[in-house]
Amino acid sequence: MYKLETDIPLPETRIYNNKYDFHLLKESGHSIGYPVKDGTDIQRIRIALSRYASRHNFEYTTRIEDSDDERKLRVWRL
Repeated sequence: MYKLETDIPLPETRIYNNKYDFHLLKESGHSIGYPVKDGTDIQRIRIALSRYASRHNFEYTTRIEDSDDERKLRVWRL
């Protein structure tokens, strides 16, 4: 038989996306820059972002930033 219990606190929500830290994009205007080497890195980040955004219902945009020594994919929350 099961026992009915009350006043048990709900545990905090776990954050599963630790690789790219999309959960840090909490407000509109927040951005994160990811160093990328080639098109494969860019595609992986964009696919992961698309899946994360569809599950967590937020809009985003991405741009590639090229400088002399580094290439980054920057993600903004809209």
